Amino acid sequence: MGSIAMPVRPRTRTQIKNLPSFIPQVPEFEGEDKIDAKKEAETFLGRLSTSVKNGDWQGFAELFIDDAFWKESLSLTFDKRTFHGKDAITQAWKALSPSKQPSDFAVTAKYHPWLPLDPEFQRMGPTMATLDVPFTFSTANPSAHSAGFAKLIPVDGGKDWKIWILSTAMRSLANHPHLPLPRNPSPLLQDSQRGQSRSQGLPIIDTDDTPLDAVVIGGSTSGLNNAIMLEALGAKTICLTREPEIGDIWSRGRYEGLTTHNPRAVMELPYFPFPSEGYGAGHDEVLDAARLQRYYQAAVRELKLPVFAGVEVVRNEWDDGAKLWRVTARDVQSGEEKTYRAKNIVLSTGWCFPSDAPSWPDLKNRHLFKGPVQHSVAYRTAAPFKGKSVVVVGAGPSGHDVAHSLVSGGAGSVALVQRSPVVLLDYEASASVQFAPYIKCEAPTEAIDFLQLNMPLGVARDVARMRMGALIASREEMNKKLEGVGYVLNRTPDVLTMLYEQRGHGFYPDQPKTFPLVFEGKIKIERGGVTGFTEDGVVVKDRDTGEERVVPAEGVVFATGYECVDLNKKYAETGFFDAQTAAALENVTLIGSDDEGELVGYATYSGHPNLYFSGANGSIARYMARLVALQVMASASGEFPGRYQEAERYPKTPTPMYKS
Repeated sequence: MGSIAMPVRPRTRTQIKNLPSFIPQVPEFEGEDKIDAKKEAETFLGRLSTSVKNGDWQGFAELFIDDAFWKESLSLTFDKRTFHGKDAITQAWKALSPSKQPSDFAVTAKYHPWLPLDPEFQRMGPTMATLDVPFTFSTANPSAHSAGFAKLIPVDGGKDWKIWILSTAMRSLANHPHLPLPRNPSPLLQDSQRGQSRSQGLPIIDTDDTPLDAVVIGGSTSGLNNAIMLEALGAKTICLTREPEIGDIWSRGRYEGLTTHNPRAVMELPYFPFPSEGYGAGHDEVLDAARLQRYYQAAVRELKLPVFAGVEVVRNEWDDGAKLWRVTARDVQSGEEKTYRAKNIVLSTGWCFPSDAPSWPDLKNRHLFKGPVQHSVAYRTAAPFKGKSVVVVGAGPSGHDVAHSLVSGGAGSVALVQRSPVVLLDYEASASVQFAPYIKCEAPTEAIDFLQLNMPLGVARDVARMRMGALIASREEMNKKLEGVGYVLNRTPDVLTMLYEQRGHGFYPDQPKTFPLVFEGKIKIERGGVTGFTEDGVVVKDRDTGEERVVPAEGVVFATGYECVDLNKKYAETGFFDAQTAAALENVTLIGSDDEGELVGYATYSGHPNLYFSGANGSIARYMARLVALQVMASASGEFPGRYQEAERYPKTPTPMYKS
């Protein structure tokens, strides 16, 4: 295998609550209603462009407030980074500009093909306002086109403007422009092998002379996003999934009647808008599993994607001499195996929520209870519980969805055990805050993704906390009604901590309309934590008094989430990766952020320079797929520039990935 060294920036895991943030106070000022946003934007961007072109770094620094942020995705650093403070930002631009040569800065407008936004002065509240400046620019090494967005705040009573947040993200490589899909002619594969949603055997290709640019492992939401973006950039790629049919993980791998908790616009695949018929009238429409599967299969068919269902990847070995992966795949039905050579691997296998690692609480006297016991991962229908009294343990999204399914499916009675406070909102109320830009859909999803996912995480944390807190406070009548039936509410949530450190635990937007069943008494709320079993039910320790009581049950469903898997150990023991690779990878199942607010190991450096973890929900999967595809193509074409490290903070000593 040999050895390899790769300079990398150390990623120090940091709790989201400790990330830096600054939200400036901008009270109303004279003349703000007469601001010429376009003129101010062009003046600002001219100053930015001139200072960079002339190497005037003092002038560049003066464009920023002291507590400014720069959120960057590939454009200059070829990494995902967040810089805090004008000195750190200036230092980075000064170091990177000689090689990256940022140029061609231009303010966009609503007629722009992929960033159709006008500059705009926005007042969000009595003490909060920004001048938003969308722009594009170009870079070298590699030659690329990028999007930018600056949030400016007024100084000197509106006489001048300075940057609070600067966001930049690479959009395309000049030598690998986005191609219309389906590709014609298509490389490597015969047309008959493209566009197939059902098992068709192993890919028939010869990679001895021309290795693949990438193998995408996993073919659900994330896998399809990655396959589409790689195809659009012209990559030689195949997408392999062990499910016998595309979308099975939604229609057969989860409970009957499942609907997404995200609106249609969030779930949309790149370059494949939802058809006008059969998928609801609006961007706020939520989809059931059957319609989502039908949409995914339509995308595979219409875009002629190189997707192979019923094919399981069993082994991946890195050949450091050839700088290639040997990817061994098996036809699930026939058992036939074949090895493919590839420059990169993109993992889209649901590692955020590993279905093979459900979390089970350690409870006493499990042997005493003889009724059916399931985890929500295995729950499909209410049939095993028909006519029975059922306890559902866990009051998050899965717990509520399962409780709803049990009532609808004829369970005798249903009790939902809540251990910790939960954010409870009607779906419509939650979506009005969480998904507002997508529901309004005044720009392409590509542009909305860029705006939504390029705010510094510490700032986004505080903004989300304020918005969600205000929403909860505005619904006091509903809050009291929920508390009246036994719920314990979290009225001051840190939503992003819940999302990134707790996998969404403790937050439930009621899309399937479970609350009415609770109010009608068809679902009873039990406060406390389950400690054990009896012959007749489960033992619950009251969260208020500490006393134990028995909640009668003839069946139990645990909706208690997933374990944080030791991914390195799992990959090594199963042989999914060779031992050296397995040991080097970041454990992305921990999720969490680094000290800058970037997700560790996700979408950029994974611990291996030719392996990418790329997954999550619709909009995040869609945006990250673009970033991964750009890196894959830069790597495959020999244009990968390396990632930026600050010499002062991180000495440029190569960090060995493998030991000889």
